[in-house]
Amino acid sequence: QAVAAAVAESTPDLVVLAGSLLVAMLHQVLSDPAMESWGWRIPFLLAGPLGLVGRYIRVHLEDSPHYRALAEASRGRTQQRTPLRVLLTHHRRALAVTFGVASLNAVAFYLLLSYMPTYLSAELGVDETVSFYASTIALSVYIVSIFVMGHVSDRFGRRRMLVIASVLFVVLTVPLFGLLASDMAPVVALLRQNFSLQLNLVAN
Repeated sequence: QAVAAAVAESTPDLVVLAGSLLVAMLHQVLSDPAMESWGWRIPFLLAGPLGLVGRYIRVHLEDSPHYRALAEASRGRTQQRTPLRVLLTHHRRALAVTFGVASLNAVAFYLLLSYMPTYLSAELGVDETVSFYASTIALSVYIVSIFVMGHVSDRFGRRRMLVIASVLFVVLTVPLFGLLASDMAPVVALLRQNFSLQLNLVAN
């Protein structure tokens, strides 16, 4: 199941990968003044038509037969008038666990794969082209390892994977960010891949 879900997990990440690669190439071919004055608009101009295509697909895409069957079966059931009250009264533990898992995945993803290029260039003085290429490599490793971690998750269980990922993020995040300040490029690259693999543990 996790291997099958990895397809859905990796598809939007391919878009992020394409964006990271495009920005890295723009930083490589354009000067800083050109990038700041008009070059930053190029990704948005390219993404606009793609957004319209996505909107067209979403509007015209039919629901799956399984979903339609579930919707049809639920029509005769009595709906809760206060579902939020029921949720907060009877499902507090499940709600807290779900919130924690979603927060860990979201914070880890955007911290490591979106903010990291800015952190490397603004805080550590790494060249912007290098930082975005490093992010592109990390994203590539992340996408490929999604399927590997999905297989491991199917074998050892979701709960065990999630617990391991949570512990690793709590224990290793601060020390690894400290090591990122190293001037050695191989160390920085290796730590980026380490973060990506930890994130994959959460995703699967």
